[in-house]
Amino acid sequence: MPKSNAVSLRQAPLPEWDSLLKEYIILRRAEGASAGTITIYEGYVRRFFQAYPDALSSPDRLKDCVFDHLGSEPLQSVTYNMRRRFVGAFLEFLRLEGYIPENPCSRFKSRKEPGRAVSVKPEVIQRLIEAPRTDTFAGVRDRTMMIITLDTGLRPQEARKLHTEDVDLEEGCIRIRPEVAKTKESRTLPLSDISLAELRKYLSVRPSEWSKAPLFPTENGTPMTSGTITGRMFHYRQIAGIGEFPWYALRHTFATTMIRSGASLDSVRQILGHANFSIVNTYLHLTNDDVKREHDAHSPLLSLLPQPTKRVRSIKA
Repeated sequence: MPKSNAVSLRQAPLPEWDSLLKEYIILRRAEGASAGTITIYEGYVRRFFQAYPDALSSPDRLKDCVFDHLGSEPLQSVTYNMRRRFVGAFLEFLRLEGYIPENPCSRFKSRKEPGRAVSVKPEVIQRLIEAPRTDTFAGVRDRTMMIITLDTGLRPQEARKLHTEDVDLEEGCIRIRPEVAKTKESRTLPLSDISLAELRKYLSVRPSEWSKAPLFPTENGTPMTSGTITGRMFHYRQIAGIGEFPWYALRHTFATTMIRSGASLDSVRQILGHANFSIVNTYLHLTNDDVKREHDAHSPLLSLLPQPTKRVRSIKA
C-alpha cells in the first residue's frame, strides 16, 4: 500500500471506531463506490473491531491486533488478501485523517491467489437450467436469467439492475448502463437467438404494468437483492442435486466455454467488462481432464519413441 506524506495527528481521545467507520463510508459513497462494495468494506471492518474492540487504544495495540488478524493463524490467500485490503483501506483513511500515526497493514504484502475460474461439466449446467419450474413467474424469470448469463457472462448484480429499456430485441442485445456496470463503463452484450427466444417468453408473462420495475423483479414487482439471487441458486442446486455452485459460476462458464470454442481473449474481455487481461487470463485454465486429453494427444514421445505393445500375462496362484 503506498504511503503519502506524514500528516498531523489529532489529539486523543479518538472517536469510537463505529463513528469513524461512518465517516469512511460517507467518503467511499461520495467517491462512487457501489452499495455492494460498501457493504463488503463495512463487514470486514466491523468484524475486525468486534474481534479487537480496543484496537485503537494505542498505536502498539493496533499493530498487535493487525498482526494477530493477518498472521496468527493459517489463512487462505483469498481470505488473507481480503482482510488486508478492506481493513487496510480503512486504517489508511484513519492515517490520512490524522487519527493514527501508521497503518500496520502496509507492512503486509499481498499474496498470489490461485485462479478462481470455475470449470463445470455441460451435464451439470443442463440439470441446473432444467431445475426452475416453467409454470411460475419466478421459475421462468430465473431460467431466463440463467440462460442470458450463460450467453453473455452478465454479472448477477448487473442482471438484477437491468430495466426493460436496456433490452433491444430488434438489435438482439442488452445494454449495460454505466451506473449498473461494476466498472462504471457502459457496454453492449450481444444475444444469441436462444437467449432472445427465452427473453421473449419471459416478457410475455411479465406483467405489463410493472413499467418502473427492474427487468427481473420479485413476484411482487420489487427489486431483487443479492441475497434473493443467492437463495434461488441454493434452491436450484438442491433440485438439480449438485454441490457448491454460486450464481457467478455461470459467468465463469461463459468465459471458459467461449475461450475453448476459439473466441479471442479481447472479445471475451470486452463482453465481460474487464478493463484488462489480468482476470481474463484466469479463464485460460484447463480442467484435469483437459490436461490429460491434451497430453495424451500431443506428448512429444508419441513421435520420438515407439509405442509399447499391450501385453497380458496369466498368473497362476
